[in-house]
Amino acid sequence: MPPHATEGSWDIQVTIVHADGRREERTFPVTVDMKAPEAKATLTRLADGRQRLDVQAAPDSARATVFLDGVEPIALTPTGTPGQFFALLPGNAAGIRVVVTDSAHNRTELTGVELR
Repeated sequence: MPPHATEGSWDIQVTIVHADGRREERTFPVTVDMKAPEAKATLTRLADGRQRLDVQAAPDSARATVFLDGVEPIALTPTGTPGQFFALLPGNAAGIRVVVTDSAHNRTELTGVELR
């Protein structure tokens, strides 16, 4: 979607021109959703020294990824409840940044993680 697209439901009309010159009109419904998902993240220190990162996001959130200083990105695991994800992180995890992406590919970036 172009960045100037207007949110809402739209019908797109497509004209198909066949090899024999015959024309055919088709209409396809499209929903434009450009709103980033709302989300929050909490970090809990576990008894074994690791940290548990929990993300609660809008129910249509498709995935969450955590980025740490000096470590490859880590995909969070869905909990089974729509919009909820978690990951176990090393106790010395630094530079925590979480990106949540919804089913329309809108993204929210969280840099403030609540400590519990």
